Amino acid sequence: MGDDARVRWSGPGVWRPGPGLRIAWLVIGVLFVSGTTWLYLDGEVLSDGDVPLFAVSDLVAVVVLPVVLLRWRLVLTGDELVRVFFRIRRIPLREVVDARNVSRQGLTFVCADGRELTFGGVANSAWGHRRTTPTRADLVARAVLSAAATAQGEEPPVDYRLPPMTGLKQEIIEQGIVGGIVGGIVAFFRS
Repeated sequence: MGDDARVRWSGPGVWRPGPGLRIAWLVIGVLFVSGTTWLYLDGEVLSDGDVPLFAVSDLVAVVVLPVVLLRWRLVLTGDELVRVFFRIRRIPLREVVDARNVSRQGLTFVCADGRELTFGGVANSAWGHRRTTPTRADLVARAVLSAAATAQGEEPPVDYRLPPMTGLKQEIIEQGIVGGIVGGIVAFFRS
């Protein structure tokens, strides 16, 4: 995290999740931690499985929430694209060749060698590509792809729009499987 000091926090070319998303994360985190703490301190006897389950979930919420609210950002510098979350990931701009909107991953930049850099703080909805005006994700993708084209010595895209979101069916299947597993674990600890 010492490398974080050299990555800009604000200014042009720095994108964070929108205020609505950050407020939603904050409200959900505060309600979750306060709800589980209230259940623990309510005086009712919790099962042996509930106490570690609540403690681990509160710990995860307390660790992840400040990172999402304060640290998570995408930074466009003169020669590289930087994503800051728990760790910093950098890719040279000259390697970025495409951008797309992937379900559950958000805005995804594709490199010439197939590597991807995802940023879930900015994404289109499933129908964002149908809007007449560019979305925030369209504008971020346009700025990054224009800087990448300039770094490669090519003509930047003038009016770039993201194609429709991909991966919706796969996400539905994966979320159903994850929900079943989590439900089974909770049911096991409850019995």
